[in-house]
Amino acid sequence: MNSEDLSNALAHQLGEALHYTEEQIAVMAYGLFALLQTLLSISVVIVMGLLLGMMSEALIISFSIALLRKSSGGAHATSATRCLILGTIISLFGAWFSHFIGSFFTLPTLYSLGILAFIWSFCTIYQKAPVASPNKPIKSVSKQQKLKYNSLLVAFFYLIGVTLLLLTYTVQSISSLLIYSICLTLGMSWQVFTLTRLGHKFAHWLDQFLIHISNTIIKGK
Repeated sequence: MNSEDLSNALAHQLGEALHYTEEQIAVMAYGLFALLQTLLSISVVIVMGLLLGMMSEALIISFSIALLRKSSGGAHATSATRCLILGTIISLFGAWFSHFIGSFFTLPTLYSLGILAFIWSFCTIYQKAPVASPNKPIKSVSKQQKLKYNSLLVAFFYLIGVTLLLLTYTVQSISSLLIYSICLTLGMSWQVFTLTRLGHKFAHWLDQFLIHISNTIIKGK
């Protein structure tokens, strides 16, 4: 039983006990599904991060993507399972890449790249967000404006977080703080990338690649 089936079963059992309508049960099922997917995603990232020795970095990237995505929207995988797999891969790769960037570039270069990343992110969010799913378009102009504002606000808090991390790193020279600031910037940048046309094409390619792998494995059996 997958998380969608489990959430539907739980929602129907709770709904019948509470004498809910079908519409209320459907809303409950969606909420339970979102909760289960979130818990599963976090658990997988934690386990894989621990195995690879990059749990904190992977979680920072995962949460920075998820928090901004809640208001900005963006490209989606075509199934919850592939979304989970892609999210885990991106978080783990981003964690590894943050260490690579931190050791490869000088501090002034990192500062410059970070500034460019935030300028690009703010401009892209202002122009593109929110990017709704084709199945659930956002028709209300006021809601669109609210989601855009929330997206910009989240990015602004990321900017404050990165600034504080870098200031503390400059004073105390704790290398992990530099890596965490890179992770936060990478997570934000990836999520903003999914708002763009190129980001949609790349996400679609990743989704189709996973489908191809899945079909190949099934045929092999």
